[in-house]
Order: sequence, then C-alpha cells, then structure tokens
Amino acid sequence: MFKVLLLCLSFGAFLMSAEIELTVAKFKGDRGGAFSFTFDDGWRGQVYNTLEIIDPIGIKGTFFFMPRAMEKSPKSHATWADAKKIQANGHEIGTHDKVKPRLHDLDKAELEKKVTDGYNLIIEKTGVVPVSFALPGGTKLTDTVKEVIHQKHAFIRKPNTFKDEADVVPYGNLPKRKWSHEKEAANIEEAIKNGRWRIAVVHAIVKGYTPFPSKDAFREHCEWIKMQEENLWIAPMGTVGRYILARRSAEIKVISHKGGVLAFSVSVPEDLRAVCTEPLSIIIPIKASIVALTVSDNADISVSNDRTIVDVVPNGKTVEITYK
Repeated sequence: MFKVLLLCLSFGAFLMSAEIELTVAKFKGDRGGAFSFTFDDGWRGQVYNTLEIIDPIGIKGTFFFMPRAMEKSPKSHATWADAKKIQANGHEIGTHDKVKPRLHDLDKAELEKKVTDGYNLIIEKTGVVPVSFALPGGTKLTDTVKEVIHQKHAFIRKPNTFKDEADVVPYGNLPKRKWSHEKEAANIEEAIKNGRWRIAVVHAIVKGYTPFPSKDAFREHCEWIKMQEENLWIAPMGTVGRYILARRSAEIKVISHKGGVLAFSVSVPEDLRAVCTEPLSIIIPIKASIVALTVSDNADISVSNDRTIVDVVPNGKTVEITYK
C-alpha cells in the first residue's frame, strides 16, 4: 500500500547527490514547542467538565486516574467504561495515586505492590498499557521510587522525565491567583520560541482546586491554545514522551540516494520499540520544481519550498521517496 503526493513548487534545483543529511525535528511537524494538558485524580464531575470543553475543541490530554480509588469508590470517580471511551477518543490514561501514604515512606516491596496494582488495573480494565505516571503530591522522587515506577512506566511527571527540555506547570487554585491566562499564554509563546515542552497540571475545572473562574474561562484558554497549533504541538504527555524518547535514541540510515530515489530507515534500539511507536518527523533537504513522492504506508508527508518532512514510525523499515 503506497501513498503518492505530487506537488508543484515554483523554483529550486534538483538534489541528486548521494550525500544527504536527514535530521529528526525536535517536535512533531517541526513545530517550535509542545504542550500537554494533564488532568489529575479522575473525579467524575471534573472529568466530565473537562471533556465537555476539550473534546469539541479537539485537544487531546492525559487523564491521571487513581485506579485503586476507582475500585473502592466507584460512585465518586470516573468509571472504567469512561476510561475506555476517553482512550478511544485519543486521550491518554495515566497512573496516579493518593497522597498518603507517600511513596518514599514505603519499603520497596510495598512500593512495588502499590505501583504495580494500579498499573495492572488499568491494563485489566481498559486493555491499554499505561506509560505515564504522575507522582502524588508530597512524594519525593528518590532513587528507589524512580526505579520502581520505571519498571512499569516510561515517563514520570513532576518532576518530568525530560526536565532538561520540559516544564511541569501547576495550574494553581483560584483564591491564590497562581495562574492567569495572560501569564500562561506569554509562557507558551516563550516555549515556542525556545523549543520547550510545557506540561500543565490541572486538578479541577470548577470548584475545588481550580485556577479558572468559570468553564468559559477554561474554554477560552483552550481555544487560544488550539489557535497556536501551527507552531505548537498539542498532544498527551505520553505521546510527546514517546516522540522525545525515540528522537533521542533514533538512528537514521540512508540506504541509497541515486537518480531521484532516496531510500532510508529510522530505528530505535530493540528494547525501546514497544514504547517508541510515535512517528518521528524526519527533515529531508530536498529542493525541486516538481516533486513526486512515493512512500510506504507507515509515513505521512508534507512538502515546503526547501525541504520535505516525512513522519516515520522508527521501526527500521525502509522508506522510499521518489522525486523528479
């Protein structure tokens, strides 16, 4: 199965040399920055309030549920049926837990049971393996806590797995005025300029620990974020995390480049392939007046006047591009 794209560009020279440098964009689509909404605790009303607003806008986020609390108090939490619907709609379900007991106060056996029980419940009830874990408030990320969480989860939020290029941002409660749309909009614009990933932590949309004066205020904030999509990659935490993990470990091999045909592959180490399933945006410096591209069905294509971007799953399979 092949996708074919034919584009006519106004100017340029044919790139026929066998030597060509392919690079991985920092974020999907070579956007300037990334943004992830994360929603904590899984209280039923707050989950419904969130989905009511972000689903029509088209924003996908990460919902950190407390699996064992869902089992013990099903009336107050979103249901497992809700979780499956949320996942089916493109959102992510991550693992979370109550504040007490603090994870760093447990011995290793207790800690392993606590983390593994929640992880296994999500798999059992939804059929999807969670990759993201939200550290409960007050827990310290000791070496032991980190080791145990990483036995099952690829990414930890607060502090974030990729803290050198990401910022975990608490959207604080309204009375303390720790958050405002104007301040966060400015911070997001700065993230786009500086190639940063902002991970927003939201506990509530209305009442409780909410930063928003109303649902409408949250909706307006989400609409503004969506308007930045040309330069801002908006995706769940696990999705962006998969991309970054793959980008950091990816190997690009140019198999051949001759007569207007470029063949290459993108791969990650075998032990990361189960996690690194997010396509990487590969930048190819092809300039041509008329470009015909043929590429295998594991990739999407976009072309500008001076380059081609191909989204490729890093599974080691050969991707072939024909241009003229």
